[in-house]
Amino acid sequence: MVIRIYTEAMRDQLPANDNLHEHSDAVLEAVDLGAKLTSQMLAFSRKQMIRPTVLDLNDVIDDTAKMLKRVIGEDIDFQLTLADIIWAIEADRDQIVQVLMNLCINARDAMPRGGTLKIKTENVTVGQVRIGVPDYVLNGNYVSLSVTDSGMGIREDIQSQVFEPFFTTKVIGEGTGLGLAMIYGIAKQNGGYVWLESQLGKGSCFTVYLPKVESAATVTIPAPSQVMLGGTETLLVVEDEDPLRVGFCKFLSGLGYAVLAAKSGEEAVSIAREQERVDLLLTDVRLPKMNGRELSQTLVDTWPRLKVLYISGYTDDAVLRSGIYEKQTAFLQKPFGLSTLARKVRTTLEETEP
Repeated sequence: MVIRIYTEAMRDQLPANDNLHEHSDAVLEAVDLGAKLTSQMLAFSRKQMIRPTVLDLNDVIDDTAKMLKRVIGEDIDFQLTLADIIWAIEADRDQIVQVLMNLCINARDAMPRGGTLKIKTENVTVGQVRIGVPDYVLNGNYVSLSVTDSGMGIREDIQSQVFEPFFTTKVIGEGTGLGLAMIYGIAKQNGGYVWLESQLGKGSCFTVYLPKVESAATVTIPAPSQVMLGGTETLLVVEDEDPLRVGFCKFLSGLGYAVLAAKSGEEAVSIAREQERVDLLLTDVRLPKMNGRELSQTLVDTWPRLKVLYISGYTDDAVLRSGIYEKQTAFLQKPFGLSTLARKVRTTLEETEP
């Protein structure tokens, strides 16, 4: 997080033609790679902080299809067979896109000379008749997502290992062995299943089952503009790690906000009591003595309309016990970029009371 925000701030101050842009971009790419690997391991262990919403799986696939076509290349016949009417599921949209991307990339890599990649969705009821469904899948209604390729297939003796973290059939440098482990973790985290059917020389099929929910699917909201929006509101930034606190405050002050800084909950309460108004509390979840949740509850007693944005690099049960794991809570998972911070601060300030 420290590396990201200071590199990003430095890059944005460089002249447009400075060749140091290339160096700073390389650092940021390395940060993103490290964050991605960590995210994949958290997904396998089912400790990712997720925001489930009710989804139409077909809509997610339609929205992602153009990107998928670019990823797999023109030498592969890309086919979609989507159910006319699909049941709703409850899952994190970004995680479902991750699943699609990883399965399609694996399928592409299994067909170096081209071939056919098929994505199929359907509604499935698992009961006494279990043709093609593993014994461990509980009875019930599911939405099925399958990705099938016509590639080289996977040897039977290693099929039981493909979802293990760091197991890969790719040569060194071409894969981390975390993609399928991540998919396994996401499926389990959302109450579902994933399995492989493959025959050497005849391709592979990965199938994901996710439980049906009765609610209506959430309408997709267009992504926010990339324009960095500032403001004049008063922000209270609480972060016990000095470089992060200083970096956040400099950046947000540069966007026009009046920024107050504290390194502990007690200090934040003391500073806040001297203010006529605080519009938003930006606080780390884990703080010494008084955690972010306790701090926000204390300040909301003074300013009932105070907006709160939590940040954290932790996703374990301690964070969940702090009360952050709520669908309506504004939250940023570290590491994040400065532009992401700017947008989240702005959207949190502009949110109306339910």
